[in-house]
Amino acid sequence: MTDIIRSLRLLRKNLGTTTAAVLSLVIGITLNATIFSVVDWLWLRSSPFSEPDQIVRLFASNRDGAMHDFHYSDYEVIREQTSTMEGVAAVEFHGAMFTGRDGTTRMMLVEVTSRNYFDVLGLRPFAGIAYHADDDAQTAAEPGVVISYSLWQREFGGDPEVIGGPIQLTNQSYTLLGVAPRGYSGIRRQGPADIWYPVETWWGPSTSKTTLAGSFNLLGRIAPDTEVEQVQAEVGGLMAHLDIRDEATQTPSEALVLTDAAYQTKTYGGPGALLLALVAVVLLIACANAAGLQLARTLSRQQEMAIRMALGGRRARLIRQLLVEGFLVSAMAVVISLGLSRMVLDALPSLLPPQPVYMDWGFQLDARVVGFTVVLAMISGVLFSLPPALRASRPDMLGVLKGNDLSMGRSGRPVRGLSVLVVGQLALSLVLVSTTALLLRSFLATQSADLGIRRNDVLVSWMAPRVEQERLPAFYADLVEQVEAIPGVRRATMARTVPFYPSEGGAALAVHTTDAPSSTLPPGAKVKFNLVGPKYFDMLGIKLLRGRPITDQDGADAPRVAVINQTLAGRIWPGEDPVGRALRLGSPDADPLLVVGVVEDGKYNYLEEPQEPYLYLPFSQRHWEDVMLLAETDGDPLPLAPQVRGVIRSLSQETLLLPQTTLAGVLRDATYSRRLMALALGVFALLGLVLAVVGLYGVSSHAVKRRSREIGIRMVLGADRRSILRLVLDQGGRLILMGAGLGIPGAVALGLVLRGSLFGVSPIDPLSLIGATVVLGLVTVTAVLLPSRRAAAVEPLNVIRQE
Repeated sequence: MTDIIRSLRLLRKNLGTTTAAVLSLVIGITLNATIFSVVDWLWLRSSPFSEPDQIVRLFASNRDGAMHDFHYSDYEVIREQTSTMEGVAAVEFHGAMFTGRDGTTRMMLVEVTSRNYFDVLGLRPFAGIAYHADDDAQTAAEPGVVISYSLWQREFGGDPEVIGGPIQLTNQSYTLLGVAPRGYSGIRRQGPADIWYPVETWWGPSTSKTTLAGSFNLLGRIAPDTEVEQVQAEVGGLMAHLDIRDEATQTPSEALVLTDAAYQTKTYGGPGALLLALVAVVLLIACANAAGLQLARTLSRQQEMAIRMALGGRRARLIRQLLVEGFLVSAMAVVISLGLSRMVLDALPSLLPPQPVYMDWGFQLDARVVGFTVVLAMISGVLFSLPPALRASRPDMLGVLKGNDLSMGRSGRPVRGLSVLVVGQLALSLVLVSTTALLLRSFLATQSADLGIRRNDVLVSWMAPRVEQERLPAFYADLVEQVEAIPGVRRATMARTVPFYPSEGGAALAVHTTDAPSSTLPPGAKVKFNLVGPKYFDMLGIKLLRGRPITDQDGADAPRVAVINQTLAGRIWPGEDPVGRALRLGSPDADPLLVVGVVEDGKYNYLEEPQEPYLYLPFSQRHWEDVMLLAETDGDPLPLAPQVRGVIRSLSQETLLLPQTTLAGVLRDATYSRRLMALALGVFALLGLVLAVVGLYGVSSHAVKRRSREIGIRMVLGADRRSILRLVLDQGGRLILMGAGLGIPGAVALGLVLRGSLFGVSPIDPLSLIGATVVLGLVTVTAVLLPSRRAAAVEPLNVIRQE
């Protein structure tokens, strides 16, 4: 208690130094607590299943280790024949248009599941009922869905009366069976679901399970006394019997079975560990800052330490006293940090850039985060107070008692410890600033890259028409004609989707050929496709390489045709002209369609995807429930959005229409995670840079103060103010160069770690390294300049008299 009281008095006596140390730690600890909460939600927290350690995830893995999903028919075999799992559930991801009580339509993320989904995961509805594997035929035939607790609160205000009533989803009415458990948002941390459909309800009871797309995630509950390795061996045997192959290479797939925790680590562990490492860098800078302040303060108390040692004080007693002071500083910092962290976490969802879809962020200041913050603060207290305590508890008693200033070396420079701390701060700051520049350049590259499409001047209106199927051709024709009549609209067309629209990889069709002996495309390989109207290629700037595009003549009654991209042409007919050749889609016995054109390759779903085969089919020759109207305009498309919306409403008042966007907006949403990472790292770099500059300023001020007598003597002996200014700046410059020398290799190493997250920029980017070094140099020179100018303004006679 005596140490605490004495430490509080000393901290109060040195209020300025104490405040600076506390604020430095507050920045580092608050940032770490906030990011730990984010990473805890994204990666570390157990999934809200019943007994989550018994849940495994099943994948078909290829030679490259990529994880693929299963066909529904394969899932049914695995579910029926497994003996190592008590149950297996299947999940597929989609989107649905939800119409709320206010009449507004919004896109919701959907999980389409097997009927045993809630049983296998051990989930009980918060209200109402869920669908189950043992539902009777009458219950199973009812088109019912389950919604999330979040959606129930957001759209219905938690009204229990809506349960059992109708809910409007994509032009259809369903029965709202119940509400999922509070806080549950599906099996994915990112892209949380708001609605759950049984697979029969989504696809229709008459749909053959063997024709369902191969995109079902499988989750199983391990049987008692069973190991994961046993499950993997069993699933591998079943997959070999089913002859499950990689669709791209047609090589046999291998079973990959992961516990839910292992899956979360594999999926989110990399980004989570990177975030924690980066904020740890900021905390290290903050600790170095506090250590520098502590060391400077303890050096000024050398006479006190020497006297106490001369009077019989033990070194351990002095170290304990200084450690208590450090822990008190940490305690003050952690109290402030917990309050700030709570405020930041509450405000964080609104501070983030607008999300493409609603995100039910799970950030919270729970016991785990509080415990992490307290432990982190205590570790920080040791980190910043122990080295100065060890240094200050070994004074040269004889020199101090004679009146020598041992806070300076023989050359008059500050003690080495202060310089080491500042060099470390500058090096870490350079790593942060350089990595921020690298990610920013990568993000800017996504905005300027040649993606094979035009980015601007195209309005995108996503709709689900409520029109009888036989009237759809006339509806679309009238819609395009009336939209093209709007002043400012150059042309319009229809399409199923556009590149980079969030469609979970896009729909695919099995492709078969009869006249392609040199084809490298496996028979029946799934190829992604789009339905497009006339003018689509011109509007999006997709270059036609051979043949003709889709035109008005390719109507519903015209011969079936297709346009393919150059990768598909090269895979099926390498070195040959594909125009005039035939393809069969779906099955080898399907009616053939004629290839009439070849267009250049592009990006279709994400930036890093390799060039893949792609099909374009006439919009009028296939029916699709939800479609897009594309309108090319003379300028900014958004001001014309209300007029386009009015045309749609005039033709069909009940047509569901999502908020309109632009092609540039679709691409912006597709690069959301990159923009978010660059923004987050920019905040880290800014805080780290501020802390490093404050530390450098403190060291420079300490040096000027301790060298005031030397400076006074130099000026008496004829040194001018410019030479004094250069003397002090020279010391700061050396620290900057040493910091850069250590920071550049660290920045290069981190760039190599981030290689897979970069687009259009090398992980060893000279421009980012040079730019970061220049920025660091400018701000640190500015930090050194103020104490340097103060040193140059010293009145030498006054200094000598004071000495």
